[in-house]
Amino acid sequence: MTLTQDQKDEWVKKLRSGEYEQGMGFLFRHGKFCCLGVLADSEGILGNEDVEGHRTVDQNLAFLPAKYGLLSWDNQRDLSKMNDNGKSFDELADYIEENVNVCSNG
Repeated sequence: MTLTQDQKDEWVKKLRSGEYEQGMGFLFRHGKFCCLGVLADSEGILGNEDVEGHRTVDQNLAFLPAKYGLLSWDNQRDLSKMNDNGKSFDELADYIEENVNVCSNG
């Protein structure tokens, strides 16, 4: 994992900003983001919208590929489940602040 403190702070800020409409099941679909999609958008790795209304990261619809090294698989799985089970972006931001570690040089 190589998420820096600055990246984490920016992600949390965006989750709380109110500028992202929350969705479920996909990084981005029809104008709505999951919490991982907000991170992908913040990092500039979320692709353009396709004809089905999705934006992906390297053709991945729901998770961030390991090559970006932003979050562990366990973190992605846990955050995705919480997002899809109805936790608000504010609640997810609180969880991220308390539970998602950053790299030591960030």
